[in-house]
Amino acid sequence: MSLLNLGKQSVYRRLRNEIPFTFEEITILSSQIGFSIDEIVGRLNQNNEVAALMKDSKLASLDQYLGSRYKVNQLLERIRKDENSKIIAATNRLPYIYTAAYENLTKMEYYKWYHQQQEYFTELTFKKFKMPSSIISESKKIIYNGTLINKYTLLLDQNILKPILKEINYYYERDMIDDDELCVLQEELLQVVNELESLATKGHYKSGSEVNIYLSSLNIGSNCIHLENDNNACFVIWMNSTEPVTIFNNNICSAQKRLMLSLKKYSTLITQCNEFSRSIFFKRQRESIMKMKDERSVYL
Repeated sequence: MSLLNLGKQSVYRRLRNEIPFTFEEITILSSQIGFSIDEIVGRLNQNNEVAALMKDSKLASLDQYLGSRYKVNQLLERIRKDENSKIIAATNRLPYIYTAAYENLTKMEYYKWYHQQQEYFTELTFKKFKMPSSIISESKKIIYNGTLINKYTLLLDQNILKPILKEINYYYERDMIDDDELCVLQEELLQVVNELESLATKGHYKSGSEVNIYLSSLNIGSNCIHLENDNNACFVIWMNSTEPVTIFNNNICSAQKRLMLSLKKYSTLITQCNEFSRSIFFKRQRESIMKMKDERSVYL
């Protein structure tokens, strides 16, 4: 269980074949136990059981979605218990910890994920889509554990809002999000921007955790975080907006940490300094949010 950083019930559910092992988990087991993935999967066998499980995983499963959130929560909880806990994050979209407090933005993330998992396009609208209370509960845990990390270094892409604005706009263009719902999403995004600006001004969370926010002059190609304390370190990269791949290899973690910190050379610190750059950045984010309704195709 400790090898995969999973709880007892999560392991049992995989052993009972209720939830498939992810490719990342299979890779970890392969390297530690010493079996060949090729022998299990079979490169030329298109009808093997593992391939079937991976195919079935495309079907929208609440357990699958919650599993990715639960995995991140476990990591945050483990790291934050040490007073020297640290996170370095480089991201080209709004970090989930800042949108998780807002019901409609949280619902939007799950709504998009649900549509992506369907084999064929579905006309299910945002209004009719129901979000389980378990997702809200897990989101609150992420906020709690995340804001207790002792020190944050946050490297932001200049176009950090572009992905979520484009996603919202797509469903709005398809008339799957109506005008009232768009206004609510806009209002929640504006609140997130206000909170980020306040965080950059103060330099700490209410918990007292230190935060340093940088604006990168270069495009950030992927969303990733490096977590560490005195006893543990790991590197997490999101291949898409919801499903993380976690790496615990010390050499890989160290190398990725160096790469992420190297971005600071091309970035501007806006926490408690560079007030002009900070105000211009957040002003542009607010303008982008308000353009969604006035210029419906601007993000397509």
